[in-house]
Amino acid sequence: MIMEACLEGIPAGSIMTRLVDRSCRPLQRHAYLQRDIGVDTNRLRAMAATGFAGVTELMEQLVASSGIEFRHLKGVMEHAVMLSLQQGERDRVTHTALQQALEAAGLAVSLDAETVRQLQDPAVILELKRAIGGPSRQALDVELAQLDAFVAPQQQTWQRRK
Repeated sequence: MIMEACLEGIPAGSIMTRLVDRSCRPLQRHAYLQRDIGVDTNRLRAMAATGFAGVTELMEQLVASSGIEFRHLKGVMEHAVMLSLQQGERDRVTHTALQQALEAAGLAVSLDAETVRQLQDPAVILELKRAIGGPSRQALDVELAQLDAFVAPQQQTWQRRK
């Protein structure tokens, strides 16, 4: 039964491979359609850096480097977000707000402004995700290569059966 489920799931891998292969390309002008097609990577990059999207990663890195419990640091980060909003920042936790929140919680964690900024940058966040199964570019490339190696012979088999 497990083998049947695996075999039934094979087309999903093929479909996902084709989606990634054909649709995850940078936005480019298409000669025949006379319009831009592809993924607007500049827009996605800009969107990824908005709305405090990097706060969770910043918090996880602080947990890993400081040893402070996640649940305790969560309250600190919520306070830092509130302070950042009060200071006029709408997308990131500021260094000043984070230091104020840490001090209010009685925590002595030393971070410079550049580190706080970098740990909220989408490109840096992806680079930090190097664990197997993580979303880093390297991990995805490895997974897709393995998927391609598995799917290619399956496609040949399906073509012969047709």
